[in-house]
Amino acid sequence: MLGWKVPSLPHKDDFLNDLRKTGFKNIKFYDKTDEIIPSSKRIVLYGYLLFPFSLILSKSKIIPKNLHENSVCMINQKKTFQNFTMYGVFAAEK
Repeated sequence: MLGWKVPSLPHKDDFLNDLRKTGFKNIKFYDKTDEIIPSSKRIVLYGYLLFPFSLILSKSKIIPKNLHENSVCMINQKKTFQNFTMYGVFAAEK
């Protein structure tokens, strides 16, 4: 597996129900999808720019292989965010 892996994330409603079950109150959800898109696009661009250099440097054993894999992960981030319907933050009181 190249790059990072995150296990399945819960659906927004499931996470909200879990917060309620564990005693959280005044739960608020903030949709941040539009705010992360510019950063995501920059990361993908940097991944494409770094890829050829990191590949050559990795094959030449000048940098560790995992540094090249990071550039692959940066590129693959595009697919990840295209599949997300939203990105958000919960705030709650216990």
